[in-house]
Formats: sequence, structure tokens, C-alpha cells
Amino acid sequence: MCALSCLIGIPPNSYLMPLFFSHVVVNSTRGIFKPEGLGIMTTPGKLTPKQKRFIEEFLLDLNGTAAYKRAGYNAKGHGAEVNAAKLLSNTEVASAISAAQAKRSRRIEVTADRVIQELAAIAFADPRKLLTPDGGMRPMHELDTDTRAALIIEVTQMADADGTPTFSRKVKFADKLVALDKLARHLGLLQDKIKLVGDPENPLMVLIQRINSRGSSIRPVIEGVVEEYERVA
Repeated sequence: MCALSCLIGIPPNSYLMPLFFSHVVVNSTRGIFKPEGLGIMTTPGKLTPKQKRFIEEFLLDLNGTAAYKRAGYNAKGHGAEVNAAKLLSNTEVASAISAAQAKRSRRIEVTADRVIQELAAIAFADPRKLLTPDGGMRPMHELDTDTRAALIIEVTQMADADGTPTFSRKVKFADKLVALDKLARHLGLLQDKIKLVGDPENPLMVLIQRINSRGSSIRPVIEGVVEEYERVA
């Protein structure tokens, strides 16, 4: 086996590493879903067993610090956080992660366009499409794809007096405001931080200039500009 591994350039231990996603199993220790195989053998011989383990763990939740610890590395204090960042900046590790993520996206057909389409379906859902002219709810098979995508269906199992199972179904729309907020941020329509530099007509900048010109004792606190106002004062 060693001779064969040396011939094709793969470490002997790599025979035990799964090459591709095959199916999903439940990790009974942590109670989470874990993929078997992450398609990380694109650069044979360049990744150590621990690095491969780190990549597998990182792809579970994209938490570098936690993945570093779960991969079996020893770290004290902030060592796990620092060393995880170093691993993620490693060219071979980063390439393997990107390749595995791309392969997973292709397999489950998750793309940025699809995510935006789903958000748009929720954001622009029209409740009128769900109802009949007399106010009743249309059958699910009569609804268009976008309307169905915007719905949340909650099914509750109960039992009648005889113990016969019954089911209660509750249909509601997903949160329209949350979807609109995410779309607006994606399009750059909403910003949490206001940039004042280079925009003299910004209302806040005008107010700051007026306060400063009148010699007011009030000094606005602006990140990166506080010291300048203190020196001027």
C-alpha cells in the first residue's frame, strides 16, 4: 500500500479519507448533521490530516475557532482563534474550502440568484393570490410558484375524543418586512453607517458645521473626527 501511495502521490492515511459527499449522517456525539466526504482531495499530498479535518469541521458551521478545536488542535487562550485565522489564510486550505463549497452549491443548486429570488417572492408576495373571490383560501395546487414560496405551513397533530389522530394546518406568509430589509441591504439601499467625508451637503455635516461656527460648547462625537474638533476648540 505504501508503494502505491508513493507512486500516485497520496499519503497512506488518505485511503481512509472520503473523496466526495455521499450522504448525510447524524453525529450522535454532538447531535448535528455531518456530511461524509467534502471533496477536499483536489490537492493530494499538500494538506495534512489535521488540515483536512479542520476543513471538514469548518464546513459544518463556518466557525473557524470551533473547527480548530474540533479538529484536534491544542490551543490555549486566544490561540484557537489566531491559529484558525492562519489556517483559513493558508492558500491550500482556502482553495480546498472554496472547492468544497462550490461543489456543494452545485449539488444542491444553491446560487446567489436563487436566494435573491426566494427573498423577492416573500418581499413582494400578494395576499390576494391566496384567496378566492369569496374570501376562502385557494387549494395549494392552484397557487403560483412565487406565492407558494412565500408561505409557511404549520401542521399540528392532535387527537379527538376517541383518540383518533387529527391534524390542524395553519398557513401564513413569511415575514415580508424582513425580506424587504435583506433585499434593500443587498442592493445598497440601506446602510447602518453614514459616511460624512466628502459629502458637504449631508444634513448631519451641515449641522456639525453650524454648531462649530457658532462657537457652541456642544461638540459632536464622530468616529475619526473627534480629535480634530477638540483641537479646533
